[in-house]
Formats: sequence, structure tokens, C-alpha cells
Amino acid sequence: MKFLAIIATLQTLVTSLVFWPSVSIAENYIKLRTDLESELSQSLDSTNIRHLKTVQCILKHINWEYEIRSSPVKRNRILTRKNEIDGFFLHSPRLMPDTIAKTSQPIAIERWFMFQRKSGDNSSAAGDPSVSAVLGSNEHHWLEQHNYKKIITAPNLSSVVKMLHRERVTYALADQKRFWRNVFLTETPAGKFSAYFVRYAPLVMYFSNEFIEKNPDFLNHFNSNIDSCTQDRLKPTKEEAQHLLNIQEGILRKDGNQINLATIIKAQLEDRTPVANQKEEDKRWTVAQQQKTRTKLMEQIEDNALSDFLRRLTRLGNSKISEIFVMDTDGYLLGMNRATSDYWQGDEAPYRSIMENRQRQHISEIDFDASTQKFQIQITIPIKDPETQRIIALMTTGFDADIALTSAFDF
Repeated sequence: MKFLAIIATLQTLVTSLVFWPSVSIAENYIKLRTDLESELSQSLDSTNIRHLKTVQCILKHINWEYEIRSSPVKRNRILTRKNEIDGFFLHSPRLMPDTIAKTSQPIAIERWFMFQRKSGDNSSAAGDPSVSAVLGSNEHHWLEQHNYKKIITAPNLSSVVKMLHRERVTYALADQKRFWRNVFLTETPAGKFSAYFVRYAPLVMYFSNEFIEKNPDFLNHFNSNIDSCTQDRLKPTKEEAQHLLNIQEGILRKDGNQINLATIIKAQLEDRTPVANQKEEDKRWTVAQQQKTRTKLMEQIEDNALSDFLRRLTRLGNSKISEIFVMDTDGYLLGMNRATSDYWQGDEAPYRSIMENRQRQHISEIDFDASTQKFQIQITIPIKDPETQRIIALMTTGFDADIALTSAFDF
């Protein structure tokens, strides 16, 4: 009875997805399309509902009335190209050229895995390997963009799961949560599959260029409200976090780097020139980063011995590390492999977790850098004096999530 009640609730939400009219046609009025309905009706996916609520929340915050209808993604792209609608959601970046539509910053993040029958079970591996994905999905477009030779599509994820189970395809590319949910819904034995991490996938909204030209401030307002409305905060799994901690620990253990790091930090603390007004310097630093200029303090820190050593540690990461910086016990920067957004880190969660809450380490959520189109996970640890075991600084290592977590997996 409980399961039937859940189905009834989701069916009501699916029905409401077909059309959301605003009370009146206002000046701030946007017409949107989504293909979430078909996925929702097939997999009873509450994740889609949260994505939908995120979009509604943002539009409400920026005082835009809206109409949202459901239709297939191919039709949504055509309607956007013809300027018959103002945009659609949610899909991967680069689905449409920038000359036709502009994208928002990510609304949500998916964790994509490549699934296969466990070793010894998959007889189809003897021929050319094939990869299955839902027709027209983000995964399907990604496979095409990366020139996979044998792509087998299916109308929905349940069909993909069944094809993989029946050994009609070698692999299946899908979001981790959605795949296992469909394994459950199709009553497929979960123990038959193994999985390999492929990438984190950002999901964005598309807005037609004509709409953006008529409303030049809309996209900035929309993007600035994403964080306050986001329903899903994706965090690294325990296995992922431990893998990154192992990378960090391995680099620090190599060639006595941990002791050398502490020695250089102690020397930096003793030799650094006091900053007259650190709060004002932090403001100048932030403005300089926004304007893509440099401050004198920024250049001094970039050129010191500690920053040189951090750049050496970055190289040892073999592209897995995107940034490393060290702050003192008050949260002010001592060294960095590249300029950070702020000089003072003392108001950030990593600093508070370790210095105020006495945690052993801080592991961030998975953050998307729109400028580089990359995902980053930050791990912050205390650096202690080898002799006294007193905390003398904190070190934050930012990992390129895709490179650091992707398994060596050939197709």
C-alpha cells in the first residue's frame, strides 16, 4: 500500500509537469520546456522532481513568472532554435552552439559510471565492444562527441538495464543513482554488474540568444540564485574521499615532502613581512581577482619559497591536482601554487572545521568551475610542527575530480 501511495503521488507530479501557467502574462515572463516528464514516468525518479523545484525556486527568487511544458529534448532544441520558446532544461553543456543559446551555470551534477556484466559473465565481450545509453540523453550525446564506434540506444534506462543483463551490449553508460534505481524497478539481479567511474556531468539550462538579448541581466540574476535554491548537494563518496586522501598522503610521504613542507612553513612564518591591514588587503585581493589584475601582496606570496614548493607538489600529482594553498592559523594565505579568490580563508568551512571544531580534515562538496568547465574537490588538513605536534598551518589541496577519480578503463 505504501508503494502504491508513492506511485500515486509521483503520477500527480508528472501530470502537473505537463503545464505550469502563470496567473497572468507579466512583463517578466518566460516559456520553458523540459523532457523530465518521460524519465519521471518511467523510473519514478524523485531526483527529477528536485531538479524541477530548483528551477522553480530560482525563477521565483528573481521574480519571473513562467510556463513550463514537457516535450522531448529534440523538439525542445528545435523550438529554442526557432525562438518559439525561451529555453529548456536540464542537459549537458555544449548540447547547442553558443550562437543559438546560452547556458546557465550548473543546476545539478550527475555521477556517471560505465556498467558491465561482471568478469566472466559477458559473452558479448568477444566481439566489438558496444556501449548502450538512452536515446537522446546526455550520455548518448557525450558518447557521440567522444567518437565511440558502437553505440546502442534504447528508449529508456530500464531497457538499457535489461539489454546489459541479457548480454546484448558490453557496457552501459548512465548516472549511478538512476541506473541502480532502474535495476531495482526491473527486478534485475544487482550482483551481476560491476561499475567504473567515468565523470561528473554538469546539468545546465539553455536560454535562446533572442531571449538573452531582450533580457541582458537575466542570466547573471539567474546564476546568482542557483546556490540558494539547489536541492541536491553532491558530495564525494567515502571511497572517493579516501582515494583522494591516499593521493595527498602519497605525495606528502614522497622524498620527505611532509617534513620539508613543515620546515618551509616555519621559515615563512618567521620571515614574512607583517601586513599592516589584513582585512583591507583581503578586499583589494578580491577586487584584483575579479578585475584579473595583481596586488603587490599577491605577487609576493606567489614568488616565495613556499609557493615554489607547492608548485612542485602540484607537478607530482600528474594533473590530478588543480590547486594547493597554505594558510596560517588565522586563515591568511602563506603560499599558493596559483592565486586564490581570497587572501583570508578564515571565514570558510575548511578553516572552521579544523581550527574551531577540531576535525582531522575537511572534505568539500563537489564544486563546478564554470571558467574551466571542471569539477573540483578540496581536501584540507592541518600541518603540524614535527617536534611539538602543534598545528602551524592548514593546507588545502584541490583535486580535478574527473582526472583524479577516473578509473583506467579502455573500450
